[in-house]
Amino acid sequence: MYDNRGELDPDVSDPWGVPAARIWCRHHAHDLAAARYAIDRVVQVMADAGGELRGYDVPGAENPGYGPVQGTLRAGADSGAAVLDENCQSHTVAGLYALDCAFMPTAGASNPTLTMLANAYRVCEQFPDPD
Repeated sequence: MYDNRGELDPDVSDPWGVPAARIWCRHHAHDLAAARYAIDRVVQVMADAGGELRGYDVPGAENPGYGPVQGTLRAGADSGAAVLDENCQSHTVAGLYALDCAFMPTAGASNPTLTMLANAYRVCEQFPDPD
């Protein structure tokens, strides 16, 4: 979601004087529907196997304590709306690439390591041969 982001807080610092992170994060309606579907399926499978439901929690649009573990660097062709181009290179610093999961809007609640590796290979294949 466009308004989900992380920023440095101009008023709050950590014990070393470094500005603290401020996170704005709301779940999209599609994410909420997917979460409800997945949780309902898990509950049904567990019940069919004879399990006992002891709790049931589906996240809301605002989820206190949750923040993006990826997606903090928006990627896109418009340098006014994104900090990375389609190859994860900074729009403002030539040669600076973000090959971690910062370019990913979401990881679908799973570990994004293989996607990060695939993207790193994709981006690095475009670099000229050093020979």
